[in-house]
Amino acid sequence: MRSFILHDGETMIVNGAVLRVPAATEVIVDNCATVLRGDAIMRAEHATSPARRLYYACLQAYVGQDIAAHQQQIVADLGQVLERQCDDAARAASVRFANAVASCDYVRGLRECLTLMEQEGVPACDIAAMLAA
Repeated sequence: MRSFILHDGETMIVNGAVLRVPAATEVIVDNCATVLRGDAIMRAEHATSPARRLYYACLQAYVGQDIAAHQQQIVADLGQVLERQCDDAARAASVRFANAVASCDYVRGLRECLTLMEQEGVPACDIAAMLAA
């Protein structure tokens, strides 16, 4: 069992469904579910680098927003990410991300994308906040 507090108007994504609470409330998750909230839900204006755009496009595909367009964006941005990588660990993270997205496992893709964002220089505290969500 997991529980957390959501504030007025806060959004969370549960198994791909976008939920917004009108007032502060405690949420209790009694079974296995994928819950994204807080910093894990990236807004479009924060997708400012190739890895961040990958994360945002993967998130939008996960919630079912124009999946085909976001898959095309993923392919374009993944190419840019791959061009900038110079070590095997970075390339391996890209391959894991691509495999996850190709099999429509967008949650795993989001996790792999955090590694790509870290390699791009996103502060560790930001990534830790996204992992905690």
